[in-house]
Amino acid sequence: MAKVPIRSDLSLSLPASSDPVEKVMQHKLHEGVASRLILMGIEGGSLEQRVAASRQLRHALLQLEHFKRVENGTTAAWLKSDPLLFEYRYLLAKKGGATQFSAQGLAQALDQRMQELMAPYPSPFKQQLPRDPTAAYPALLKQWLPPSRPNNVQGAWFSADQQRALLVAETWAKGMAMDSQQQALDAIRQQLHQLDSSGQLQLQVSGPGLFAVQSREVIRSESQQLSMIASAAIVVILLLAYRSLRIAILAALPLITAMLAGSCLAGLLFGELYGITLAFGITLLGVTIDYPIHLFSHLKKSEPASQSLMRIWGTLRIGVITTCIGYLVMAVSDFRGLSQLGVFTIGGLLAGALTTRFLLPRLMGEGWEPVQQKDTHQIPRPGRSPARLLFATGLGALLFLFIQPTSIWQDDLTAMSALPKRVLDLDQEMRMQLGAPEAGQLIILHARNLEDALVQAERLEPGLEKLVKSQAIAGFNLASNHLPSRKRQLERQAALPSDKQLSSSLKQALSSHRFRSGLFAPFLEDVTTARTLQPLELKRLAGTQIGQQLASLIHREGDKWFLMVPLYGVENPAAIRQLITEADNASIRYLQLGEEGKRMVIGFREGIFSMMGWGVLAMISLLLIGLKSIRAATLVMLPVLLAVTLTITLLVLLGKMLTIFHLVALMLVMGIGIDYSLFFSRQEANEEERWRTLHALVVCAISTTTVFAILASSEIPVLSAIGQTTAIGVVASFITAMVFARQPGGNDE
Repeated sequence: MAKVPIRSDLSLSLPASSDPVEKVMQHKLHEGVASRLILMGIEGGSLEQRVAASRQLRHALLQLEHFKRVENGTTAAWLKSDPLLFEYRYLLAKKGGATQFSAQGLAQALDQRMQELMAPYPSPFKQQLPRDPTAAYPALLKQWLPPSRPNNVQGAWFSADQQRALLVAETWAKGMAMDSQQQALDAIRQQLHQLDSSGQLQLQVSGPGLFAVQSREVIRSESQQLSMIASAAIVVILLLAYRSLRIAILAALPLITAMLAGSCLAGLLFGELYGITLAFGITLLGVTIDYPIHLFSHLKKSEPASQSLMRIWGTLRIGVITTCIGYLVMAVSDFRGLSQLGVFTIGGLLAGALTTRFLLPRLMGEGWEPVQQKDTHQIPRPGRSPARLLFATGLGALLFLFIQPTSIWQDDLTAMSALPKRVLDLDQEMRMQLGAPEAGQLIILHARNLEDALVQAERLEPGLEKLVKSQAIAGFNLASNHLPSRKRQLERQAALPSDKQLSSSLKQALSSHRFRSGLFAPFLEDVTTARTLQPLELKRLAGTQIGQQLASLIHREGDKWFLMVPLYGVENPAAIRQLITEADNASIRYLQLGEEGKRMVIGFREGIFSMMGWGVLAMISLLLIGLKSIRAATLVMLPVLLAVTLTITLLVLLGKMLTIFHLVALMLVMGIGIDYSLFFSRQEANEEERWRTLHALVVCAISTTTVFAILASSEIPVLSAIGQTTAIGVVASFITAMVFARQPGGNDE
């Protein structure tokens, strides 16, 4: 049997964006270099132990297939030996220019070199002196250093107090590929454990991949615990309601079938199953347990189970199909995760209903009558006053929501995190110690080709330098600092002196120094070579350290090139916005990812609202067809919409900020509400049948409310939101459906 692969990738829940900048940001968020970084800190032991562990861990991790690169402070030493960058130093370095080749400039440079040679600790660039007396290459390396850097102790990165050795690793797998990230994290812990036989060192790990893995594990662990508690509660409720262990066991069959069918259908249509589909889909399919409950409550001793089922099948069928129609709108949406979730839910609901229809009656046997008959009493029906009061309450709730002074929606993605605050604080602390750019603060520009994009970046640079001088920002990282435009390289090349000019200037500079004659012949040859070089291109840097850094700053999307400009120490966002406004270039945007994230969440929510609207219209259309009456369809749908309104209002009154997870849960509430409303509105043949229907709905409401109330107790925002919304919604649906129930009479066709 073929296996359906399960993808644990959080990006699948996001909508596809048509905005090119948003596409780039989503790519960088889920597949870019930043998403693949793992931050490591080694604590404990002595300083020497931490230094040794940093070096050994870096070496060990580089031997593993999980890691593309591992840095711990030795990057500069590696760059010193790069022959390509050394050859292009005069075309890449900003400082120097033509003045460095004048007699006066060369004389000053030779003075500095002589002082370096006489110092107690000679310059690490001593071997390059004959080829680089002006120190153009060290200047180039300094040009590439970030404005904020971690402390370097004995060749390893450390925090300011030297209590934590710091490393950064980049994985080959993208950050949201949680299984691969889990393997990389396990490998890091295993390697440090092997290196630290004394057990004195402790490992601190952070990064996007870790967040994804930990979120999944936290949700999985708590979901399992809560599911076990909820399952036990359901068994107890069914035993109390029907006093039969066999019925309690049979009630699980539609749910199990629904899960299997939903997984198979989604896997068949999509070729793979998303982890988020399983997480939410199984929760949504909990409504399928209502189907056997309706059957069990309507069993009669005097008739086969199949006949008892047929008495309610018309109503149950409309409820199932109507709910599926609502999720069908979700299934055809552009949201990848929601689309598969819709398919999964539809397949599961249909399978659960068909199992109840064709399998359960055959397994029931004869002569069961779990429900006490109440044919000697009449069930009181609500009059018009409660219905009017409830309707007025609904209108008041709508008015209350409309006049709210502040938004009822939670648009901050970090507020929905499943991780404890200490984990997020550790990440922020380690990023500060590593001198990382300001989280979520960057400028992004785009052009039709890389050359134009680099030219734009070079034009923007003077304005950014002014922001640094005014302390609006602490620094920035431009791709054009690493790879100047072809135009800029040719300008620097044209400024190089001729052989005759350079020889004359060098001769004058050497007249007052003790350097031996002919020592700087390689320098003259390098300048001659530099005048004939073709401008350096991005493809030639592939696989180099600088190429890896540029990969985080340059991205191609379709026929456009995008440059990311990370910002350090942002103190005045208004000044940055003013700079972009003055640039008067629609291709340059200042992004505050927190604000951009909010905007994307708002767009996501509006998309779900749109889907819910179409779903409601589809449900009403089906009810009109199935019930053949506008009045009947209205009386079925009105309690559902009223229950949704009351649920949202109560959540707001309880101080809850609503998220997209609340909206997904409201789709479930609508499905449950339609089921309750249809059954309460059935035209029962007699009082006994009314008691059976009431019994079924009470058991359904108690069991569903109990399960989701347990889920609401979770500390995980996602699970808590779904649990709270559904538990409140079920109670509201039961009450509104009962109050608006029609008078008896007629048949259930």
